[in-house]
Amino acid sequence: MGVALFSLVRLFVLCCITLGLIPQLALASITRHYTFDVQLQNVKRLCHTKSIVTINGQFPGPRIVAREGDRLLIKVVNHVQSNISIHWHGIRQLQTGWADGPAYITQCPIQTGNSYVYNFTIVGQRGTLWWHAHISWLRSTIYGPLIIIPKRGVPYPFTKPYKEVPIIFGEWWNADTEAVIKQALQTGGGPNVSDAYTINGLPGPLYNCSAKDTFKLKVQAGKTYMLRIINAALNDELFFSIANHTLKVVEADAVYVKPFDTNTILIAPGQTINVLLKTKPSHPNATFFMTARPYVTGLGTFDNSTVAGILEYESAALHSTLPMKKLPLHKPILPVLNDTSFATKFSNKLRSLNTPQFPATVPQKVDKRLFFTIGLGTNPCSQQKHNNQTCQGPNGTMFAASINNISFTMPNTALLQSHFFGQSNGVYSPYFPISPLIPFNYTGAQLNNTNVSNGTKLMVLPFNTSVELVLQDTSILGAESHPLHLHGFNFFVVGQGFGNYDQNKDPKKFNLIDPVERNTVGVPSGGWVAIRFLADNPGVWFMHCHLEIHTSWGLRMAWLVLDGKLPNQKLLPPPLDLPKSQAAPANSKLFREYIGAEDNGVRFTDASHPNAKVALSLGGDTVKGNQYAYFSPTSINSWVRNAIASIVQITKEYELDGIDIDYEHFQTDPNTFAECIGRLLFHLKQNNVVSFTSIAPYEDDPVQPYYLALWRKYGHLIDYVNFQFYAYSKGTTVTQFMKYFETQSSNYKGGKILVSIGTDNSGGLSPKNGFFEACARLKSQGKLHGIFIWSADDSKKASFHHENQSQRFLAS
Repeated sequence: MGVALFSLVRLFVLCCITLGLIPQLALASITRHYTFDVQLQNVKRLCHTKSIVTINGQFPGPRIVAREGDRLLIKVVNHVQSNISIHWHGIRQLQTGWADGPAYITQCPIQTGNSYVYNFTIVGQRGTLWWHAHISWLRSTIYGPLIIIPKRGVPYPFTKPYKEVPIIFGEWWNADTEAVIKQALQTGGGPNVSDAYTINGLPGPLYNCSAKDTFKLKVQAGKTYMLRIINAALNDELFFSIANHTLKVVEADAVYVKPFDTNTILIAPGQTINVLLKTKPSHPNATFFMTARPYVTGLGTFDNSTVAGILEYESAALHSTLPMKKLPLHKPILPVLNDTSFATKFSNKLRSLNTPQFPATVPQKVDKRLFFTIGLGTNPCSQQKHNNQTCQGPNGTMFAASINNISFTMPNTALLQSHFFGQSNGVYSPYFPISPLIPFNYTGAQLNNTNVSNGTKLMVLPFNTSVELVLQDTSILGAESHPLHLHGFNFFVVGQGFGNYDQNKDPKKFNLIDPVERNTVGVPSGGWVAIRFLADNPGVWFMHCHLEIHTSWGLRMAWLVLDGKLPNQKLLPPPLDLPKSQAAPANSKLFREYIGAEDNGVRFTDASHPNAKVALSLGGDTVKGNQYAYFSPTSINSWVRNAIASIVQITKEYELDGIDIDYEHFQTDPNTFAECIGRLLFHLKQNNVVSFTSIAPYEDDPVQPYYLALWRKYGHLIDYVNFQFYAYSKGTTVTQFMKYFETQSSNYKGGKILVSIGTDNSGGLSPKNGFFEACARLKSQGKLHGIFIWSADDSKKASFHHENQSQRFLAS
């Protein structure tokens, strides 16, 4: 490894290209651009005005509309003091896990004054989904609909509605929700409950001072409306009904279901349901409440109130028989608060459509069977932490929640990034248990020992593993329904029941024909649910209870799905604007002894030649005299980890500007080389370790496949392609030089090609034979992006003669 001098043209622009489309989808996709400005906005509800965090000043946030197959580029700009991340709830994110959004799982949060472009394509999905903040409790005000229209020419498998209307439930706190959860976590007790539920951000007439803040659905007689219903509430499952009207359920979590009629639906936080509302054939001379209130199974406090909107019929005549205010107002009858019987019957009615066009692809064979217990528990009260005050959880403890008795500890850096760069040591353990370590009577009497263990453990799955997972509720601190959401996948709900799951009897009753397909499922209070899914999406995927307080207490875990063998089975590289991790790389001195320049040589060069950049050359043939530098990693992760640590140290110590990849000898395959170098370059650029990157693909048949593999996958991270023109035969002419240049330009299309010259006159086109004449021709054609000079050791001996010549030429 040596140090190379790199003189650039004066007008230097560093262009970072955002990760492109998945190639096979490019022709079919339309790209839709959205900008989300995270900003404070004063909002008044319940006669109480407060400043809330919003998207674009809207509450709820803006509606995103796309078509199946579209690509979305959503730029999120953070203008507030809180860190932020956005999750696109229900989007599969095939190969694009970097865009999934949960803070510290797939990304570090977007810090104040920074931005991030969520870049993903909607593959094989259509229906109602939604988006929301995925850090702390900020989703109490940051949420909105994500509506996916079917492909052009593909109709709904039901009557086309006259109109489609999003109905999104939320919760309103007069207090600051960040203060609410902070206090709860500090004291160990339960959080203060919300002051109201909302429909499309409005609490409605049943709350104080809210008659004017009422959602009104205005309809015409004899029409069919599709209501796209979303539960964005933080901590409550909700019953919903419209007085004197029947709802036809046609979709759940953006998957079509066998239609069925009902007067009431039950929807958990995170879930979506589409229903058809057929209005009465003529004006009924009445108005109708549409109301929602909680379904409650736990022992804790809850918001025992009801939100109401109003269904109003528009009169076709020029005058109405009565003014709207004087029309009779009908109210629906909702199930009682703890009506688990209704909840069970409703969930059992949900079945996949399972037609040739929309099949239920239920995994029929199972590679991995897992059994997870979920529920509440406790952590001991830390007297020192609480200033010797008693904690407010059960018996002076602190509330906790767990899966298989592990309360998930959120890391300080993103799990996906740690995995991708092989830096998992000290971040997470890959040994999440496949079942409880100590079996017990899960739904029996409460236990004396309610303590949980704490840790950051992941369940690792090989690509395409067929998984059967049984989720068992526990009564450790009382049985309770838990809506579990799995990121990155849909799953099939093949069975459910009450009591303890019986692995011998219950699987015989599984529905493997047309079970409902969802991304969020309610685990019955005091019961279990069985799901199946295919782990066909590489990355790190969060799974958690969508009751926000349970997530905060630790009812969460993550899956690590490994890459498959084919290109479309691998996680795509991260985008350059991925929010930065604050974790420092491990310390290592690999490569350190190969530095080929004195400490003050680089500083002298920079001071003497302000238009020059000095690059660290990684690889080449000049290591320790005449020894070759072989590229022979033991593993991708260990190589990247050691390379990052060493190069960060070297570039800082010698104040280097960039890095030039110069390997010519390989003891591995091209794809491994591409992965190692690509991941290294991403880390160096994303963390501003270097200001530019270049590659030096020697013109040799055994060498080119390695660099072409790197260019195909990670070309967006490479600023310059430095061909070693000085390595051609001595006596190269200008004509030959120009021909070489065009040949190499065609090999690396779109790359900024650097011309190069050696300082030892060993070969290539020398200044005496027309090097600068060739440069002048390229400059006139707009193709001269810079001059790469090898190497600083010889340059210093020659008093930087070639550098001075190059500076004078570029300045002219």
